[in-house]
Amino acid sequence: MLMQRAAARIFSRASHRPIKMQRSGIHGNTEGATASTKSWGDKEKAQENMWARQAEQEKIKILKQALSEQKKTTETIRKELDAISKRHE
Repeated sequence: MLMQRAAARIFSRASHRPIKMQRSGIHGNTEGATASTKSWGDKEKAQENMWARQAEQEKIKILKQALSEQKKTTETIRKELDAISKRHE
């Protein structure tokens, strides 16, 4: 009985709601049609992948430069340490 009342209430309210009209073209609803086509989605995904790859390459380049500088610093410190060690032998 309770379910019947709830269902009756829902259906009675639904009948008073205005019908939403949408614009449609030759192929039905055209709203957002370009985003839903496969070729558009593939192109967008390819562009995102290319951007991500370029960003990663830039990060790798920066990290390689930092590593190279760190290696030079380490080698300089090692030479200084060897020189100090030889003096105290």
